[in-house]
Amino acid sequence: MKNPEKILVSKDEIALTQINQYYTIVNPRSKFEILCNILDENHIERAIVFCRTRKYTSLLADRLRFRGYDAEPLHAGFTQPQRDFVMDLFRKRKLKLLVATDVAARGLDIQGITHIINYDIPLDALVYFHRIGRTARMGREGTAITLVSYGETTELDRIKALTKTNIEEMETPAQCL
Repeated sequence: MKNPEKILVSKDEIALTQINQYYTIVNPRSKFEILCNILDENHIERAIVFCRTRKYTSLLADRLRFRGYDAEPLHAGFTQPQRDFVMDLFRKRKLKLLVATDVAARGLDIQGITHIINYDIPLDALVYFHRIGRTARMGREGTAITLVSYGETTELDRIKALTKTNIEEMETPAQCL
């Protein structure tokens, strides 16, 4: 094809204006503490925290539970009954935080997700839109927060180039720097 164009038509691929989008540049060693501060300071009711790998998804969910947060992992390494069990907990509001890989970035229609936190920035800019599309459903507002480690600003720039909405920088708490 000569000069092909990609046209985004799915609502999941469009950064909706009712999603408030933020990012913060973080030191990778402080990332977990920054996540905990974001969870505490924003009084997050229901969120999906996205990670890049299965292994880290489970590790992060364990660390969050150890800290007293209501969190469970979800990734492609689970059997279908395991996935269904975790999703049922989340749908019925018996689980506050779903820590997931991109297996949860598409096809989930769960009401009341107030926040999407990209613990790991996606390597593919289009995946960002799938992820944040899990919030702000049915005309409601939502918030997307992306933690960008040093050296990942190129990925952030790719995401910014694809969106027509504003992704605002938020301050990192001083104690986490």
